[in-house]
Amino acid sequence: SLAGLWFTTVALSGDPEEKRAEELVRSNGGMLFTAGTARKAAEGGRERMYALCPHSLPDSRVSELERGADDFKAVHGERRVTLYWLEECLKRSVLLHPVSQS
Repeated sequence: SLAGLWFTTVALSGDPEEKRAEELVRSNGGMLFTAGTARKAAEGGRERMYALCPHSLPDSRVSELERGADDFKAVHGERRVTLYWLEECLKRSVLLHPVSQS
């Protein structure tokens, strides 16, 4: 279950994985946040906020997102995860440490 966890999909915007990621979050009790709701998401603690990202996210795109997307900027770099990470967490019924996914 993703209850109490917040996710942004801004880094997946326009990616075919975006809809699947949003469906997985919602159907497993997680909540989605945007730049407009990032402050509300942060009220529960930034350690409960994740950014779902494509498997390969170029540094130039990361910099662009950090400059222009408040929801992406609100998430600590360690909590920028992939759809694969999310699927593995759900499959194993445990929240895996994000950096162990490599």
